[in-house]
Amino acid sequence: MRYSQRLILIVSFLVQISVAVGLTSWFSLKREEQAISEVSQKLHINLTEQIHKKLFNFLAFSDITNQLSLNKIKSNNFQITDITSIEQFLLKNFKLFSTTGAIDTISYGNERGEYIGAGRLPDGTLVLKIKEDKDMYLYSLDDSLKRKKLLKIRLNYDPRKRPWYQTAIANKKQSWSPVYLTFSNSELAITLAEPIYKSSGQLFGVIGTDIILKDVSKFLADLKIGKTGRIFIVERTGKVIATSDTKKNPLDEDNKKYIRLLLQNFNLTLPQQIDLKNIQKTESLTIPVQGDLKYVQISPIKDNRGLDWLLITEFSRQEFQEVDRRNFDQTIQGLSLVFIVSIIVAIVSNNFVLKPILQLIELKRDRLTGLPSRNIFVKKIERAIEKQNTFTVILIDCDRFKRINSSYSHHVGDKLLVEVAKRLKTCLDSSDSLARLVADEFAILSLKIKDENGAIALINEIVKALSPEFLINNKKIF
Repeated sequence: MRYSQRLILIVSFLVQISVAVGLTSWFSLKREEQAISEVSQKLHINLTEQIHKKLFNFLAFSDITNQLSLNKIKSNNFQITDITSIEQFLLKNFKLFSTTGAIDTISYGNERGEYIGAGRLPDGTLVLKIKEDKDMYLYSLDDSLKRKKLLKIRLNYDPRKRPWYQTAIANKKQSWSPVYLTFSNSELAITLAEPIYKSSGQLFGVIGTDIILKDVSKFLADLKIGKTGRIFIVERTGKVIATSDTKKNPLDEDNKKYIRLLLQNFNLTLPQQIDLKNIQKTESLTIPVQGDLKYVQISPIKDNRGLDWLLITEFSRQEFQEVDRRNFDQTIQGLSLVFIVSIIVAIVSNNFVLKPILQLIELKRDRLTGLPSRNIFVKKIERAIEKQNTFTVILIDCDRFKRINSSYSHHVGDKLLVEVAKRLKTCLDSSDSLARLVADEFAILSLKIKDENGAIALINEIVKALSPEFLINNKKIF
């Protein structure tokens, strides 16, 4: 009887353990699909935030160059009818930004059909594009910005018939052109163009900055998206603008002609009920493909200047299943690791982004922080350039600020921005300038910092000032 009781206790204990293990395994299997979907959604969200911010930072260079050009053209001592003066100004302006690979051409066209542009070839050669008679000529330039060699001729060129010119005129404000193929180097590009009006309201011409889009593919490819993950930025027609897929270019050459590729050319076929033209908010899809599932998310990319693209992120179910199958007895730990890795990837990628100036606001002072506006900031940069002063620009971005607004309130977010501005002011010299550019982004212009060591010292002061926790309404925000 003693042995039977011992046996009963052992068996009952083993049964309980077996039931617990069995139920845990069963629930783990049941949760597998949901967990994979949740992890995929988390990756989609993190990538979307990173890409939106980095893309608009990238495109912001065109806004800066347009502002500098317009300020010069509108100045009293500049003769806008003198094409030679415009040529010299555009060349000097472009040379100032020649180290910025994003900018292809800074151009000007007018109602008389005149056109002039300063640009650069892929090998770094500075070029001049100018209309003479009815044709446009492409010249290489020497170090003194003098014409060196005729490289190319485009027959019967009229800037007034170009989409960038017509779009700006039709909208009567700064606008993005449709995506097009550049004349000088056959690359996909887009132009931010702005009309110029006389004091009487009569149209005089259009100023524009061309941005080469292949660099967008480069930073998409640099993102950590796993073995099977892919990212696309497309027009609503399905034509691909940029992709993380390094094996295929958005352009294909056929009989010496370049053809824009569609999503289908990258083996990504969306369900028939999905019409890209009608997507106004983020859509999440699960698409069966040859025994596998593809998790796809489509998000609009828009601004108030006519930009209207779509961001598509794609992950394979197998990307997550391989880890899950190899570590079935550690399913929960494995999924937690995926979350941790995704957070680490997001932090590393945001720290790596150049933080250029995004948008400039029209008021003289920011209503919330009382800091100078974009016009003040741009004019100070312009004066430093005219005086040939050495200067340093430092960009400060508040990471995950949208989450503060959504988790607490916009009122708390506003108070946080005011506190950030106050702390930044304590780091500055009387000759330094601090401005709030857009939303959660600030910029500092220093005329005293002459080298990298000085910039690093100021950055360390900023980090030290922003390190103490932020208390808003007696709540710890950061």
